[in-house]
Amino acid sequence: MHTVTTEMLIKPKRNPEFITRLLPDGYVLVYSEKSEWVHTLTPLGGLVWEFCDGSNSAEQIADTIGSQAEVPTKVEDVAQLLKEFQEKHLLDAAAS
Repeated sequence: MHTVTTEMLIKPKRNPEFITRLLPDGYVLVYSEKSEWVHTLTPLGGLVWEFCDGSNSAEQIADTIGSQAEVPTKVEDVAQLLKEFQEKHLLDAAAS
């Protein structure tokens, strides 16, 4: 059983300021023309990013990735990625 954190309860939504590009190696480039910040997400980070549409919790994202992509994914790992996304302002601050 895992401890429930705030990151697990929110339904994160991508910050619309960012443009996303899939790189040939599976990593994902996230870029903001406004701030000129560039972030590179791991393949797992990219999968989590795709499900940050405001309708999925960390647990739902982990379950979906685990079943659709057949990649074993722990909810704690997703919650950690969401926390990092939040700290880097990649998520819409108004989403909850």
